[in-house]
Amino acid sequence: MDWLDPETWRVPAALAEHWQKIAVAIVPVAAALGTLLKWGWAPIRWLLAQFRRPVKFGSPSRDERPLRFVLNDQQSFWGPARSGDRAGTQVAGHWHVTNVSDRDVVILGARLANHVAQIANVATESPIADRYGVRTFDSRNAIPANRMSEVTANLFFFPAICDGHDPLIADVIFIDNYESEHVVRQARFRPIKPASSTSNPDGKSVGNKPADPPAQVLNLQVGESGPLFRTTGRGLHDIRRTFNIKLSNVHPTNTATNCKVHITKIEPQTEFDGPWSLTQGLTLAAGDYEFIPLATFGEARNPESYNCADSFFTVHVEGTCPLLDADKEYFFTMRATAVDIPMCEIRCKVWVGDDGRFHIEQCG
Repeated sequence: MDWLDPETWRVPAALAEHWQKIAVAIVPVAAALGTLLKWGWAPIRWLLAQFRRPVKFGSPSRDERPLRFVLNDQQSFWGPARSGDRAGTQVAGHWHVTNVSDRDVVILGARLANHVAQIANVATESPIADRYGVRTFDSRNAIPANRMSEVTANLFFFPAICDGHDPLIADVIFIDNYESEHVVRQARFRPIKPASSTSNPDGKSVGNKPADPPAQVLNLQVGESGPLFRTTGRGLHDIRRTFNIKLSNVHPTNTATNCKVHITKIEPQTEFDGPWSLTQGLTLAAGDYEFIPLATFGEARNPESYNCADSFFTVHVEGTCPLLDADKEYFFTMRATAVDIPMCEIRCKVWVGDDGRFHIEQCG
């Protein structure tokens, strides 16, 4: 082999040039590989996710309507109202509200579209029952995330915004603690039948006709059976017995609004002055009812072997709670009232028997 012959070096030179091109091409590939190793597979996963993500057309996001309202028709109405000499309209609504968002929401206010209310009260059912098993309504209660609750609204307008026998259909706008508005479209409020009137021969009204004896609307009932009582165990040796009052609207058509139940008298007289409020602000549709806690006493399961009974029983009133001696018999006079409806009143006896059992009996 002649090493001085140029033909001898032509093939190695071509190979060297070829490998040089390969080396130049490898540099950017190595740089890209280094970047990939540095950042991992995240960019590739992101890119693949973009291709795999389904495209949705016209589907609303979960938080577009965080609250879903369903009207309770039986407990929603409009009716006449009065403030002094001014005639007005009361609009009351009751909704089941589902919070589909991931945060708690407090309803702070409500209004009707195109109308200004002089008085507006909004209350939400408590998500947690109190120690007596009652869920109270309050304007500060929240609707928990991903839960359903109940919301009531009472609006009063002066002058009146409704007349006649037609239902009121209006948009209701709620505002929450995040300054967001929730619009309930075309809510329907049935009318409460207004008082009928008489007319003279020329057709002009001459006022309300003489009223028939008022029909009973509200009814109070106590007893020791069914839902009129309940017991809860505290330990191995004692049990708590609670008596409830059943407040019923026994009228076939009328709704009882702003119902209040209170104890007007306790005999024998205690050091506490009455009356004492048991509940207020209830709305009862025709045929509806509510159980209201009245009194609780802690009984001994077996008083002969271990008498751990309470020495007094408690009355479930708002404010200062009377503590009544378990060795005495007491007579309660209780009254139920509502707007433009005759009151209802009953008397009952409450005592602890010789057997250590808590008892209640309606008198008369």
